[in-house]
This record gives sequence, structure tokens and C-alpha cells, in this order.
Amino acid sequence: MAPRPSRPPPRRQIPSPVRARTPFCSTVTGDPLADTTVPGADHWYRNLRRTARFEQATRALRADGHGTCVEASPHPILAPAIANTPREEDPAVIATLRRHDGGRRRFLTAVAKAHAHGVPVEWGASFDGHVPDLADHPT
Repeated sequence: MAPRPSRPPPRRQIPSPVRARTPFCSTVTGDPLADTTVPGADHWYRNLRRTARFEQATRALRADGHGTCVEASPHPILAPAIANTPREEDPAVIATLRRHDGGRRRFLTAVAKAHAHGVPVEWGASFDGHVPDLADHPT
């Protein structure tokens, strides 16, 4: 078996980091990053070479008061890991896609699940600016 390279790939192949608008927690360190422009090529190279601290990162986000996780991937393998992290209160874990099921209906189902867990949703954006009237029903 050939040894792995001991240095990161050339920086010209990796895009420049940008500041995130949502909380970013590193699985390299397990801690939230105050400055999300920091994780450049060296960070991602370490991310591939070191043990992932996913549970520690999940706990750090929960400790900071984040109770909703949206996983946007074609096969949501992290959703069960987040849901099974020991905690005092159940987090809302929303998987947006499924393999061979990534259309509008699947996406809107995920948005509805997020809404049911208290996440504010701009419904007008989902319905081309028109939110259907709710049907009258006895309360």
C-alpha cells in the first residue's frame, strides 16, 4: 500500500473560504468557529486526515442553543447520528433529500417538517408568492 501524501493539495485547487451566515462547527476541532473564513485548505486537509469529532461538534452546537439541523445530502447518513447524540431534549433533524427522491415534493415535505418544529418558513417563496387559503375546519 502506497503511503498517503504528507502535505495538502495545492491551494489553487481549493476555493477561497467565505463567511457563513449560519453557525459553523468544525468536526476537526469539535468547536464552533467564530470566523468562518478561517477554514481554508489546511483546515479541510486536516479534516480528511484526522478523526472526525462529529459528536463533539453536535454537542457544542446544542450547548449554544441550536436545536434544528438540516441535512442537505442525497443520502442523509448524518441525521441518525445527530438524533442519537445523547441530549437533554430532542433536536429537530430534517433530511431534505433521499436518493432517487429529490424533487419539489420531497423538499417541501422537509420544509413542512422544519415548520412543524418551529422553524420560521417563508411559505410565499415556496408557492411563487401565492400562499393558498387554508380550508375552514371546526376547531
